[in-house]
Amino acid sequence: MGQRVGLTQLIDQHLGKRIARARRELNLERSWLAERIETSEEALRAFERGERRVSALYVARCAKALNKPLKWFFEGLPGQDVFDVGSGPVSIRLVK
Repeated sequence: MGQRVGLTQLIDQHLGKRIARARRELNLERSWLAERIETSEEALRAFERGERRVSALYVARCAKALNKPLKWFFEGLPGQDVFDVGSGPVSIRLVK
C-alpha cells in the first residue's frame, strides 16, 4: 500500500493535532482517552501523530470525552465552515 499524500493526509494530521491538544489542555493521559474512546493507546498515539486515519466515530467519541464541540476538531481546515450550516434553532413540523 502506498503512502497517503495530499489533502487526506493533511486532514488526518490536523485532526490528530486537535485531539492531542484537547487531551493535553485537560492534562489527561493518553491511556485515559484511549479507554474512553474504546481504542488502544497505540492506535490513539497513531491518530495524534496523523499516522492513522481518524474515523468519524472516533472524532465523535473524542469530542464527547474531551467535552469539545465536534466542529472544534475541524477548525482551521479549509471547508470547515460547513459545520456552521444549520447551527441555529431548528424547527420541525410533523405532518400526519
